[in-house]
Amino acid sequence: MHTLYRIILVTLFATLFWQCSSTTEPADQGSEKSTVTTANVKTDGSQYFSFSSGEVSSAANNGYDLEFAVIGLTEEVEPNSCQFFAVGQYPVFKTGAGVQLASIAGNDLDAINNIPEDLSFSADDTTAAPIIGKTWFDQQYNVKPDVFVFKNCQGHFGLMQITKYDFDPSTFHIVSVHFKYKYNADGSTDFSAATLDSFATANAYEQTRYFSLASGDVSFPYGNWEFRLEGSTIWLGPNVQMKRLENTDIEAVTSVTNEGFTMDDVKHFVSEGWYDSDETHHVIPNDLIYFAKLSDGKIAAFRVVNYYDSQGISGSFTFEWKYLN
Repeated sequence: MHTLYRIILVTLFATLFWQCSSTTEPADQGSEKSTVTTANVKTDGSQYFSFSSGEVSSAANNGYDLEFAVIGLTEEVEPNSCQFFAVGQYPVFKTGAGVQLASIAGNDLDAINNIPEDLSFSADDTTAAPIIGKTWFDQQYNVKPDVFVFKNCQGHFGLMQITKYDFDPSTFHIVSVHFKYKYNADGSTDFSAATLDSFATANAYEQTRYFSLASGDVSFPYGNWEFRLEGSTIWLGPNVQMKRLENTDIEAVTSVTNEGFTMDDVKHFVSEGWYDSDETHHVIPNDLIYFAKLSDGKIAAFRVVNYYDSQGISGSFTFEWKYLN
């Protein structure tokens, strides 16, 4: 009886040990490289990837590490040109909660077996706060008597004061904003002789409206604009600074000082700059290997190898990845 009891115990422990061993992760995870292709982020929406599962999903499940998406960003046409283009479908990959990224130059993921020294990890900055925003009217929707002083990318100064707005009660939307403005194209801070003009935007709930003080109109999202109107929210243009003169009339402002300016807080993603494009706007991934520091303490390395599916249609990310020891 004692012998049979010992045999049963030994068999039971052996079975449990085999089951535990078969579900344990391999000690060397860095030797395995996987390739993943997402669905089209332009047509199917954001795609979410988890390194632990190795799977990509269209649902933002808890614990995803990377989100692949297209977002609206603004790019400068050429360095220091002060000419900008608002890109409505800029492809990026964003960090999930607790995930940070770093990158090095290179395109051979197989050659990466260890974590390089002095990597600078960072997470996405998802802060976006417009300085003007909706603060140009009070809680009773009355326009505040403030003058906005702009300093644009070229270092030129302009003034703007909102006078009224048109309202559509059927949609409960502000459908047009009326304002007066002045602009000094020579960079002067003296507005005593500047021409006073006026303008009214169209419905910014239908589409974003861009305004250029230099040209005096709502431009296409290309060029140099001081502010844009999204719905009833005012955002500053690229590299544009602003300060507010409260309870002031624009015609009473004869000069401004070159101090006290501030800028909008805008979103920034670590993956910005992951690709270049040729003259046909074909997306070409840069030679960069990214390192993801995950919330569970592990490090994964990956590189984007393609942004096109087998039919040559853009929007599908293909990337290689592996864990590092």
